[in-house]
Amino acid sequence: HLEELSLGGSKIADKTLKKLAGLTKLRVLGLRHTDIDGRAVDALKGLAALKEIYLGGSAFEDENVGKLAALPALELLDLTRTQVTDKGVPALVGLKTLTALGLSGGLITDDALKALPAACPKLARLYLVGAAITDKGLTHLAAMKGLKELYVRDTAVTDDGVKALQKAL
Repeated sequence: HLEELSLGGSKIADKTLKKLAGLTKLRVLGLRHTDIDGRAVDALKGLAALKEIYLGGSAFEDENVGKLAALPALELLDLTRTQVTDKGVPALVGLKTLTALGLSGGLITDDALKALPAACPKLARLYLVGAAITDKGLTHLAAMKGLKELYVRDTAVTDDGVKALQKAL
């Protein structure tokens, strides 16, 4: 009846995900700083209770983002400092229950923010710390009326960009 499992920093890879399929009560899965690239994410589709998955610092890649849609209860997704780029963000569209998203790190740019309002309409928390974003990117977030928390530390965002977003929201 395990509900939380953290394997962060361990020597696991995608083949380990198949062994987690029987943990049907699992709500939180930590896979930070592992070799998980997402090829075997399909093995998690039976984890209907999974609400949070932490992949920060892992080898997770763009082409596997869409596979996460098989997790119907997913509310929090941490893709901080993974291999996910602007190209992978539109694939988040299948995550209908997502309310918190971590995209911090240098591979995300203003282009990724264009896709976010349509892909993640329920997003309330967004982490973009250290991302390669500017005020231009923030304009795309103006459509996200449910956004409550935005973290843009260590970016090229200026006071003017933040003021414009506040006004729009």
